[in-house]
Amino acid sequence: MAGDDTTESALRATAYSMLVITSTVFIARLALHLTRRKALAWDDYWIILAYAFFLALVAMYIVIIPILFKTNAVAEGKLAPYPALLDEATLMLKILFPEAILFWCVLWSVKFSLLALYKRLMQGTNTGLIKAWWAVVVFLVLTWIGAVISNVLSCHSWHAWFTPGECVLPKDAKAQFASLYYTYAADVISDLAIMCLPIKLMWNLQMRRAQKLSIIALFCIGFVCVIFATIRVVRISVGVDGNHSPKTTWIILWAIIEAAVAVIIGCCPAFYVLISARRNASKPSYNSQGYHQQPSHTSAMHRSGDIKMESM
Repeated sequence: MAGDDTTESALRATAYSMLVITSTVFIARLALHLTRRKALAWDDYWIILAYAFFLALVAMYIVIIPILFKTNAVAEGKLAPYPALLDEATLMLKILFPEAILFWCVLWSVKFSLLALYKRLMQGTNTGLIKAWWAVVVFLVLTWIGAVISNVLSCHSWHAWFTPGECVLPKDAKAQFASLYYTYAADVISDLAIMCLPIKLMWNLQMRRAQKLSIIALFCIGFVCVIFATIRVVRISVGVDGNHSPKTTWIILWAIIEAAVAVIIGCCPAFYVLISARRNASKPSYNSQGYHQQPSHTSAMHRSGDIKMESM
């Protein structure tokens, strides 16, 4: 846990700012459902769970940030050892262990939220898409289990995980980097698989091409998560050889940022629904008797995608 150019104030500011921004977006999404009087669906429950995991993640990081910088200062000789040093270092390790699992729970909950949304859109589609959906679900479950196992195996023993100064062997560092790269690969591959699912579904809907492209672009914003995941791995591993553990401060910083971005991305489809519904409501058509004009059969077919999207 060597020191670096990340300051305690910068780390705390990042945690609080990401907490405020993410909470604002999430509350706005929840308010959207309440104002539209829509019953919560599985994708809503998953995003709520993701936000709950995010709150726990940030809260626990905020607790250990001052401890982390004090222990770093002692290790660097900038601060004299103090009586509570061992107890605080042990507490920090006990928090860091579940934090990694919480981080993956945030990301994977967002993925399951998007999958739950796609499943509703796939009702009545061909069995090939449904099978592909289930394949992605199984992949997510297995990779999440693998992430937990890789975290447990990041130290040479269970005792070393929770004992200050024990999890510092070269083989521990190699195991930690292996876990980092494994979870990165699983994260990116699953994001790409999830983004590919709705493209064929949307392309087969009978609607204007521009509208199809706008919806596909919405679902492809998962690339933002891929970009942040890549930045996180690069920043954590840069300048660190395979015999030393990644810097804890960078792990915390980028875990908070990526988790926040994931929750925000998971909320985006609901905002598309709101914008689409308001746009359609602002352009009513009337017949000569003053009643709302019903769309023709052809027009209804072109708007079938809107009906699907607005029913989410």
